[in-house]
Amino acid sequence: MLWCGLFATLFMALSMGAIIRMPYPIFWTPMITAYTTVLDPIVRVVLVSIFSIFTGQLINAFLISKWRILTRGKYFWLRSVGSSVIGDSFTATSSILLIFSGKIPLDLLVYSLLPVLRCMVCFTAIGAIPAMFLARVIAKKEGLNNYDIGVNFNPFKLKI
Repeated sequence: MLWCGLFATLFMALSMGAIIRMPYPIFWTPMITAYTTVLDPIVRVVLVSIFSIFTGQLINAFLISKWRILTRGKYFWLRSVGSSVIGDSFTATSSILLIFSGKIPLDLLVYSLLPVLRCMVCFTAIGAIPAMFLARVIAKKEGLNNYDIGVNFNPFKLKI
């Protein structure tokens, strides 16, 4: 489902990029500036978003897995919040910097990034509380207590 959503989003962005560059009828002339302003950056936004989310979530998964080994399965709240903050900080920072770079001055980019990071940390900390209880219940019910020792984190390796 993840790959289908990724390809559907990419197809939509490329389609929009192609559509706004096609010839348009004369009656459309007053509206073309508005549509171009909104839809022209969509390919850049989608490509940067895919890269940022993919990389940020990979960082998150890697850190939480390695930290679980280091802490011997303890401190779930700290591990989940720490890895999420680092992974999501990469996602937010790279997204904002790459999407708006060259369009907005760097000092304004940093100024707009700080509230995003603050909100992200707060929501991550709040969301970790129910996740901690849910993880405990599921692990106990399923009898899971496995560690990711020796796991290959290469996202491009296909195992068929």
